[in-house]
Amino acid sequence: MIEEYNLPRGNKVILFGGIKGLIRDGDELRNLLLREEPGEILIGISPEELKGLQEFVKEPFEMGLSEYETMYGVLLSIYGGVMTPPPIYTEAVIYAGDRNIPIHALDMEESDFGDVYTSQIGTWDMIRHSVRKRRLMKREFSADTPEGFVDKWNQYIERIKGFKAIESARLQTMQQGLLSIVSDSSKKKFVVVVEYEKFRGMADFIVSQAM
Repeated sequence: MIEEYNLPRGNKVILFGGIKGLIRDGDELRNLLLREEPGEILIGISPEELKGLQEFVKEPFEMGLSEYETMYGVLLSIYGGVMTPPPIYTEAVIYAGDRNIPIHALDMEESDFGDVYTSQIGTWDMIRHSVRKRRLMKREFSADTPEGFVDKWNQYIERIKGFKAIESARLQTMQQGLLSIVSDSSKKKFVVVVEYEKFRGMADFIVSQAM
């Protein structure tokens, strides 16, 4: 998903929403970056994750996955090739590094995420989350497209209200980070890379702020 916005002060924002893990979307992002040649890139991960990806690109290492991430990848692979780390983020890091342009992490720092998690997820929520994990591989996530699969996956996960609140807090952090970076610049072209499920929230925010 791609939308473009011409903003005050001569700035241009190109918002890209891709499915985490899907190779197809990483290829699409790489083509977009080569075509648009942005001056800066913003991506929807934490500063710690960005640093880890930059180290991975320089010298690849084995990355551990949670059971949920493994199950997500297995189910997503029905719709095309998958890879970890997510190609939508590694492609952005590679492009920024090769051209020596700024790349910014928009998501909250891990310590802040930990505080939000602790405030939103209680003991009973953790038990329910663990029980759901055993049922996931048996559950039917039938969808015609990978986007449809991701929608159904998130609807299932976010039935636990605490997880929905966490995702809302993450989105707000990304929105404010985008506003801060873009508002402080002029005559620049930005490519903003977020997961598919955050795309509409970011797009609506850009329009509402008229940055």
